Amino acid sequence: MNTYEAIVRKNNEKKKIKFEAKNEEEAEILILEISDELISLKKINNSIIDSLLKRGLKPEERITFLNTLSTLYISAVPLIKALELISTNFGGNIKRVSNSLKQKIEMGIEPQDAIGYMGEEDFPSTTVAMIKSGASSGNLGSALKEAAIFEKEMSELEKDSKQGIFFYVIGFLIACAAIIACKYWFVPYIYEKDIAHLVNNFDLTPIHTFTNIVNISVLFFIGILSILYFTKNIGRKINPYKADKVIRKIPLYSKLILSKMNFISIYQLSKLIEKGVSYKESLEITANNMESGLLKEDFKNSIIELENGRNWAKVLTTFNDIQKASLEASSDNKNIAKILKELSNINKSEYIKSLKNIKNFFYWFTIIYLSLAAIILFLYTSLPIMNAIQNSFGIG
Repeated sequence: MNTYEAIVRKNNEKKKIKFEAKNEEEAEILILEISDELISLKKINNSIIDSLLKRGLKPEERITFLNTLSTLYISAVPLIKALELISTNFGGNIKRVSNSLKQKIEMGIEPQDAIGYMGEEDFPSTTVAMIKSGASSGNLGSALKEAAIFEKEMSELEKDSKQGIFFYVIGFLIACAAIIACKYWFVPYIYEKDIAHLVNNFDLTPIHTFTNIVNISVLFFIGILSILYFTKNIGRKINPYKADKVIRKIPLYSKLILSKMNFISIYQLSKLIEKGVSYKESLEITANNMESGLLKEDFKNSIIELENGRNWAKVLTTFNDIQKASLEASSDNKNIAKILKELSNINKSEYIKSLKNIKNFFYWFTIIYLSLAAIILFLYTSLPIMNAIQNSFGIG
């Protein structure tokens, strides 16, 4: 967002106002909405501190802001007063957003439109659409509260997906590193320093063979993880459509990745339709908010079907026949929103189940590989010593 200063004429009176807009074109549109004439407009260069503060609301900040504003508004606190209270009691981005919204509303812009003017970095288009649709029916407070609930659900899902697997993958990689370190660093070190003289007549070939097999399995699993990471994070950027087709063929991993994307997108779509946003606009907003891939192509194709007067649900390839039939048979917003909400819950359940299964996978493989690292260390150290003790006493 950029800061602008304008001189305007309203009711034959000149006024100087300072406000934020994405660009000069939006600034002019915004000014003409609330004044009779734009006399001059100039962009103000922000300081480094201001630029740092304008990185956009973080999800947790957005949730706090929406919850606080909705609570105050529902409690009959005037909107301008509510924003002043939030600005006084919070700092950073929340203070910045509160002041900017207050300024826009005082200029004569409707609250829901003012939120939309804040930009994607502060309020994603899905959140804005939910607030606007709720406000159009005179329920701004409820719309703000529902937007906060929606943002919280999305934030919790993102948090679970990132933290849930991260520590298990790290544990698995540490176990793999321990095995490799045993063979190529720790064992050679202690042989050089401590027990090399005990191994003269001891055949290490079986232990070397066992260790090599374990090392190959480690490299194999690391290779598999690398391919999965490449497909998800790089392949989807190069060719998201083909990458999704590959992901769909990978057991467990496909449910984890696709069910999460489906849940988020379908949930967004259901909330928009439930709030009275048209099918076409709901599909466009949802498609614009999602990553490129199969589901986005589905939604784009649905928009084309809708524009041509055909049923938009039949081209949803990521939905099964029963789900598509349910959507095709529904004719009103309430039923379609309900079906979509049920579909989003199904995908959410699949995602949580897949996340749990993958956690278990990494947990047990971490235990197995740490145990193998201990076994390898035991074989390389204890067996030669035991053999030397037996030889010294003439045992065996």
